[in-house]
Parts: sequence; C-alpha cells; structure tokens
Amino acid sequence: MLTYVALTHGMHHLSPTAITRNGTIRGVYLPSFQQDLFLGIPYARAPRLDNPKPINTTYDQDAPFDASRYGNTCYGFGSNELLGLTQSEDCLNLNIIRSAPAKVESNTTLLPVLFWIYGGGLHQGSSADPMWNLSYIVQRSVQEEQPLLAVSVNYRLSFLGFPGGREAQKAGVTNLGLKDQRLALAWIQENIVAFGGDPSRVTIWGESAGGVSVAQQLVAYGGRGGVELFSGAIAVSGFATGAALPKTDEMQAGFDKLVGMANCTMAEDKLECLRGTSLYNLYPIEGSIGVEWGPVVDGDFLQRPPAWEIRDGNCVRVPLLLGSNSDEGLIKVTASGYFPNRTNETTVLLETSFPLLQHSVIKQLLDLYPEDGKREAPPYSLSPDFAWCQAMNAVSLPCGSQYRRSAAMLGDYVSHAPRRYMAQLWSRLGLPTYSFHFKAATTGIPIQYFYGLGPGFANHGAELAYEMGLPGGISTPIQFYPPVKNVSGHIALSKEMNRRWIAFVSRKDPNELRGMYRYKFGERDCLD
Repeated sequence: MLTYVALTHGMHHLSPTAITRNGTIRGVYLPSFQQDLFLGIPYARAPRLDNPKPINTTYDQDAPFDASRYGNTCYGFGSNELLGLTQSEDCLNLNIIRSAPAKVESNTTLLPVLFWIYGGGLHQGSSADPMWNLSYIVQRSVQEEQPLLAVSVNYRLSFLGFPGGREAQKAGVTNLGLKDQRLALAWIQENIVAFGGDPSRVTIWGESAGGVSVAQQLVAYGGRGGVELFSGAIAVSGFATGAALPKTDEMQAGFDKLVGMANCTMAEDKLECLRGTSLYNLYPIEGSIGVEWGPVVDGDFLQRPPAWEIRDGNCVRVPLLLGSNSDEGLIKVTASGYFPNRTNETTVLLETSFPLLQHSVIKQLLDLYPEDGKREAPPYSLSPDFAWCQAMNAVSLPCGSQYRRSAAMLGDYVSHAPRRYMAQLWSRLGLPTYSFHFKAATTGIPIQYFYGLGPGFANHGAELAYEMGLPGGISTPIQFYPPVKNVSGHIALSKEMNRRWIAFVSRKDPNELRGMYRYKFGERDCLD
C-alpha cells in the first residue's frame, strides 16, 4: 500500500516540480511505481460555513510548496477517526499522481485526467485513505499504453460541508462540499497542464456518496458550466435518482439544535455565531443529533431534484459510465438495524424506508417479493433456500427470517432501479451511456463482516478494490471493504475493470475493448 513511509523513500531522487498559477509545487518521486506524486496541494480556502474561496498564497522557485505528503483531512467520522488521520478545517487540498517522467511538449502529449471523489455517506472520507491508492490504476494505464494522470480531492463533510436550514439558504452557503469539488475542478482547468494533464479530457469518478456527487455535478446550476470542467463521468453505486433530496427548510430542526448547543440562540446572526464559536461546539456534536447532513435542493447549486433536471435535459452532456453491485441491499438492512421475521415487521421496515408510499403500494411490493426461500435474493450467489440466518448467527451477526427478502427490495430501491432509470434518462438524451452490474462474490461462507457494510459477497463497496486495481488479498488496516480475492479469476476481473475504466477515460468508450456495449433505451440493461 502507499504509505507515508513509502513516499519518503524516494526523496534522494530529484524531486519533480510543477509551476502553477500560485507558483512552484515540489512533489516526490516514488521509485517502486516510477511515478511522480504531488500531495496535499491547496486548491481553495474553507472559511467555516461559507463558500470556498480561491487560495491567495504564492510559492516562488526558491521556496516551493512541499507536496511530499498528504494534507489535512476534512472533519468527519467513521474511517477518518479509525485511520487516525489529521483532521482540520483547513483541508481543501488535492493529490496528483502521474507516471514519471511526464512529457509536456504539446497538447498532443497531454494526458487525460481521472478525478476521484471518495464516498462515505458525506460524513466520512479522505483522499489520504490508503484504499484510494491511485498509483495502481495509473500504473495499469501505462501498461495498457493509454497513460493517464489521476487526481483525488478532499471536500468538506457532514454539517461543516452540508449545512441546512433557512439561515444557510439565505446566506447562500448550502451544498458546500459539492461547491468544494467544483472549485477543485476549476483549479484543475487552470493548473493541470503544468503536471502534464489535458484540461479538455477530465473524467470525474466517484462511488457511493462520490457517485452521488458525480451525478449532482452533472446537474449543478441547471447543467450550466460543467462542460468547461469535465468531459466524462463515472458513477458507481450512487446516482441522480432514488431517495428524494430534502429541501433546506426540512433541516431546520437540526440547525436549531446546533444553535442551542453552541449557545447561539440569542444571537442576532446565528450563522455568524456558529462561525465564531469553538469548533468543539459543532464537531463531533453534529454527528449525534439525528440529522443526516447532505445535499439539499436550494434553488442555486441544485435548482431542482437531479432526476427532473436530467429528464428535461438540464445537465452536462457528456459520456456516462455507471454501475452497481448485485447485493447492495445487504448494507441497507444492516444499516437499518431492523431484522424482520414476519411480514408485518417487513411492512414496518418498508414504511420507514419509503415514508411517502401508500399502503396499497407497499402491499404490491410484498406480493412481488415473496418471503425468503421462495425467490432469489441477496446474496444472489446463494440459493433461495440457503440457511442464511444460521450462517449469520454463526459469526454472531443479527438476522431475521425475512432479511434477504428485505435486502432484495431495499437493494432494488436504493441502487438497481436508480441505476437503470438514470441510464434510461441519459440514453434518451442521445448521450453515450454505459452500464455494468458487478456480481462477483468477493467473499462467501463463512460470512465475513466489514465495518459499516455488513456481510461481504457483492455488497455495497465490494467492487472498490477491483476498480482501484489493488493487488489480490490487500486490504486497508481498518478493513472497511473486501480486498480483491487472491485467486486468478478475481485478479483477472480487477485487471479487466481497470482496462475498461482506462479506455473510457482515454476515449470515452469502454468498447475500445471487446465485451462492453453502449446502453440503448429498450435494449438489454447492462454488462454483467
């Protein structure tokens, strides 16, 4: 894995440099990959609860910015804390990975750019997470003779990145994390040539909350301006459709709770009071008040629900690659903490998950998804009558006799239906659209539990190590996601996914390789 220790080993080499709008950046050479790394480059300032601002610092040749190690991580929860990352409000930085030496002689030699946006529910995540090691896909691109340059970015999370409520909307400071990503893309346009990248060939790529971010960048500001920032998009297990986004006023109760806990109730300008209060009056308290801080339809960055915008053609018209995993519903049941045994209990789970559905519609769903043992259900690699709860209980995991039935419904709702619907909408616009379905069982029986994701198989996040191209059997210290299974078939699958991603980034067509095809509305859904 790419670690801080490994990065310093190349320091005896001549350090690579690049001259940006803000001055000279000095990176580090990584001999094991023959790559130049530029890490922790500031791309914007992040005033608390305010829109990101361009950086105003300059670096001269005699005192260049030291980009030899990762920068600060934005405040978050989960993996950020478990990895022991250095968190700060000064966290808007990005990393650039390129094969060394990058030859910048003319526009014909500039490399296409792959821009990674991490997931994590918009409340955790960092470009310094070793899971997001982009050295492998850059290395593979050189081997495929389609070299690319890779970028990963930090953006603000949770309440500090996605404040909601009337005060935030009036001040124009909603959806800050998405605006951070947008400013990073603008920085790429201004500076990536200095690193050997082609600003006209930038592909944005994200998974889970990162995939949602990609979809929302496609419709930001009613679809205006994005075509100047990127020319392709990859969204995995996160789409523009699915659960409706809340409006800003629906998050007012959470904002008011924070105001009270920060002793800002009597302040004339409550938002300004929160800006001036101690950080510890906001973090980590914001994670314990029962509010899911995230994107909102604010009439500005997100002017309407994303699916409506795409339906009406108010989007950045670029080629799109999207996909999901067959067993995504497992994470939804795990996350609910509710494991139904009877139909009436499953009804409660559906009413909680789909609060706007009429009871008659829920009844139809129950008819379409019969009880466990009577229909295929996640994990789809197991037979319908497999003793699932016995296997779960064997490793001390909770279960209910309608676990798999519930996972089938929730997986279709949160992942498969949104993927197919977004592909249909995109294809109807006459845009190149490619869809995949990852169903490789990355784990099996006995069940292995992964923090935050539940049992393995082809669950949410199971494809990450594969599309990142990580070596077989290699996982991160906290084991958030399953590694590439260390057998020849799975290693070959990972290589094939890398090749297709690289072909899409380079030529916007994974059909440069045999086997994947362009999605057309009304035809077969996707490549398995």
